[in-house]
Amino acid sequence: MGQSKLILLLLAIPLGMTAQKPLPPEFLNRLMEVGAEMLIPLDGGYKGEEGEKNPYCSWDYALRSRPERLEIRYVVRPDTADSRRSPAIDAHRMALNLCSNDEDAVMTARNLTEEELYDLYNADWGRVYNFPPKLFFSASRYCQMLAMYKAGRGLIFVFLLFDEPTPEIEHRLYAMRFL
Repeated sequence: MGQSKLILLLLAIPLGMTAQKPLPPEFLNRLMEVGAEMLIPLDGGYKGEEGEKNPYCSWDYALRSRPERLEIRYVVRPDTADSRRSPAIDAHRMALNLCSNDEDAVMTARNLTEEELYDLYNADWGRVYNFPPKLFFSASRYCQMLAMYKAGRGLIFVFLLFDEPTPEIEHRLYAMRFL
């Protein structure tokens, strides 16, 4: 229980500094269940919002910044005793489900480097996808989706939604990591 309190304390400090509302308890529980921490940007005027239920892809929590014109959505899927998870298949399925069906739509993907996996995200597997999202998911022109997995803990998706690429986008991809 001591580690849980420490995680909550570490999450509460940045939130208090940016006058954010506390993270929803259900989202905090999911983060603790998978042993992950959320890295909230202290610049950019981000405001947090509870997740939204969507028949195609519900998300647990979102951050939005008007100055940066960027939305970050989070989906946390803990492993369970009976889950037989293939993170590569689950991530590809998610990207295919959310990518626009427009005939000009292009999806790209790249595996995370060993340095990114271990040093930045403390994950066992990870991939970044880029694609234009379907309108039911977002009205933004572009989506950059990070999928990362830690065996025995779970699969995390981070979605960066934006209309124009900026240098901040790549830095915002570092939005969550496994402890």
